[in-house]
Amino acid sequence: MKKIKPRSGFTLIEILVVISIIGLLVAAGLASFTNSQKRARDTKRRADLKSIQTAMEQYYEDHSYAYPTNLNDLNSYFPNNAWPVGPKEESYTSGFTSNATSYSKAVVLESGPTVTIRNLQ
Repeated sequence: MKKIKPRSGFTLIEILVVISIIGLLVAAGLASFTNSQKRARDTKRRADLKSIQTAMEQYYEDHSYAYPTNLNDLNSYFPNNAWPVGPKEESYTSGFTSNATSYSKAVVLESGPTVTIRNLQ
């Protein structure tokens, strides 16, 4: 009697199951990575706004309790004498309002609400 030799290798069903499981894992990892990137960019925006707020308050203290009316006057309060640039190269000077008694700037976050900084008066 002949012995039937078992075939070596995988069946088509086994290969398709493995490919689908790998696909699901990649999709879940990619979604998580995308959310992490959004949170990281939002954290940078919050930190940049905090540094702008700190610079405004330092200017206020140094210049007889008045905020700058020309935003270029504030450059020396930042590293490299330049305003921070957002994570997607956005400018924080656009939409920034400042006069001698007040200032305001709002930034829309990717994964949350709008953040606004204002003078503390």
